[in-house]
Amino acid sequence: VCDASSKAQGVSGVGDGSFAAIFDDQLIDHEVGHQFSMSHSFNSSIPVCTTREPSTSVEVGSGTTIMSYGYTCSDNTGNDDYEATYLPILDFHAANYSQAVAFIATVTCFTSSATGNTPPAIVSTTTDKTIPKSTPFALTGVATDANVGNVLKYSWEGTNIGTITPVPSTFLSTTQPPFFRSYAPVTTATRYFPRLSAILDGTNSARGDKLPSIGIATTHRLTVRDNVDGVTTANITVTVDGNSGPFLETTNLAGSYASSSQQTITWSVNNTTAAPVSCANVDILLSVDGGQTFPYTLLAATPNDGSQPVTLPALTTSTSAARIKVQASNNIFFDISNTNFSIAAAIVPVTITNLKAFQKNTGIQVEWNTQNELNLNSYEVEKSNDASNFKKAGTVAANGLSSYNWFDGNPLNGNNYYRLKMMDKDGSFKYSSIVNVKIGGIKNVFTVAGNPIKNNTLVLQLENVDKGSYTLNIYNNLGQQMMSKTIIHEGGSATQTLYLGTVSAGTYQLNIFGNNIKVNKTIVVE
Repeated sequence: VCDASSKAQGVSGVGDGSFAAIFDDQLIDHEVGHQFSMSHSFNSSIPVCTTREPSTSVEVGSGTTIMSYGYTCSDNTGNDDYEATYLPILDFHAANYSQAVAFIATVTCFTSSATGNTPPAIVSTTTDKTIPKSTPFALTGVATDANVGNVLKYSWEGTNIGTITPVPSTFLSTTQPPFFRSYAPVTTATRYFPRLSAILDGTNSARGDKLPSIGIATTHRLTVRDNVDGVTTANITVTVDGNSGPFLETTNLAGSYASSSQQTITWSVNNTTAAPVSCANVDILLSVDGGQTFPYTLLAATPNDGSQPVTLPALTTSTSAARIKVQASNNIFFDISNTNFSIAAAIVPVTITNLKAFQKNTGIQVEWNTQNELNLNSYEVEKSNDASNFKKAGTVAANGLSSYNWFDGNPLNGNNYYRLKMMDKDGSFKYSSIVNVKIGGIKNVFTVAGNPIKNNTLVLQLENVDKGSYTLNIYNNLGQQMMSKTIIHEGGSATQTLYLGTVSAGTYQLNIFGNNIKVNKTIVVE
């Protein structure tokens, strides 16, 4: 390009048979890259990869990006290819971008035209760190874009130059750079080293993605693309200390554990408290989705001494995909336990047998009956106007009685939803069903809240219903009466919770009558 003495040209050839799968995709982009002074980015010397460029051999083995020889470097004695599921990606490596930018700055044969697009701006990145050898770590960057609608994609790539005389064994070597393969850009700004699946399976190594086991300064470049024509980059250095590590989670809990139970978490310190790593404290986190996220902090900034007791949270839903993560409090390295374990949901020792709410004078009375109340601390009454966003409205101490009540002296005009948060003395809790009282509106309205009916519990909402006695009959499809119950209503709006006993799953007719009112509804019992 821009050389009048020589016609632009490029040559490609077919290597091993598997190259045919990506030949069409890589051919044109690869050769165009050469025209902009981009050189080969792979680090291999086995056939057909004999055209390695020492100054840009930044990709492990045959590499994955456009200027690599992705999926072509193999012979009968060794293989620098990635597995079939890791076909080359259609992006230029950050090192090649730098070559193209430098080349364009030296030529004048082009005409510039404004695109109207503003490149993204990197706001922050992980700062330079020192970490122990053979230990997972993560890098994060954050960028913004002035153009509304641009979707930013991030890629973290290693830029260490490969060894001068690479041989097939360097592909998996943890002592010779390059160490980290390139992946396709993604919308998430954090990259794990190695990839997360390799950390979760306990190997801490993947083909073309390996952790240094020696002291070495690894260099990394963040590239942010706006998928229009804007690209921006940032560089950081992660220095690996060869005298410390690996830092590994060693508890590897297995089996099932109770909510709120105490467990001892262990990890290998391996000289990470000493300089230059100087990790004095660690955080211990819990995942309930197999290590994808860690929403629970069990301990923060606890001493990096290799062992600490923790209390598991009181989960409202059981999980069979719990994992433990131990991470440096002020650094980027960490490790995750290798297998899933289970945590049973907290069981609050109380059963609500009847929960109702109704208008009383100028307010709303909430009443409930209980069974099996044991070690319960209190009932928190929560209130909402939309049945979704609840706030604590009051607290009733548990005292071993079977009947409780709470009065709301400031009801809302419209819907008033209530639920109970039953608090155990160990901190675990569970929620009751929701009841509703509507102030104002149409008279004599009966509503089944939650249809289909779950757990054989029918929640009947009465809106502006006259005071009196009402009979509820349930019939099956053959017209046979399955249940009959009479309720006493004090007038106005209220919620009645009725247990259906042995009524089996199916479709039924609910007949309500009293005070010259007749209502028929179809209900489904699950």
